Amino acid sequence: MVTRRAFLATVGSTGVAAAGLAVGVKFLAIDGEAAPMEPAIHYGAETCERCRMVIDDARFAAAWIEADGSEVHFDDIGCAALEASERGLPLDARIFVHDLSSEVWLDARTARYVQSATLRTPMAYGVVAVFDQAAADSLAHKLQGQTARWEDLGTLLTQPERPQPHSGHGS
Repeated sequence: MVTRRAFLATVGSTGVAAAGLAVGVKFLAIDGEAAPMEPAIHYGAETCERCRMVIDDARFAAAWIEADGSEVHFDDIGCAALEASERGLPLDARIFVHDLSSEVWLDARTARYVQSATLRTPMAYGVVAVFDQAAADSLAHKLQGQTARWEDLGTLLTQPERPQPHSGHGS
């Protein structure tokens, strides 16, 4: 018979091991390449690559890390999506966005997005990232918005009926 103390010790150590494994997997190398690292944005001190506005809100920030390790930072997911679309971003670049709720960095290519006129983002693109489709569907329903994937954002943000963000931010 397993005592309560033995059971709790087993469950606790299993949880710690699982958490350690999850963190360890995040830093493992894939196919012999260096493990992906997350961008390092200095909030309040850096400006967006596209619009030159100060990056000060992690919920809307985005970044990519190119194959040579150089980082490009953005204050708005819309700025990152349009810049990537216009530049023809290399496939080996790692693109990151923050989850709206947790502010955890997500892989931009697998994250899901919600675009809504009711969302107030730094450059008024009204786009936020969430970790999966179910979260995107729920938020889009709540905000009367639409969902999108990374590869669709460039087109979505340049549609003629969408109001364009106003300029003059960055002072």
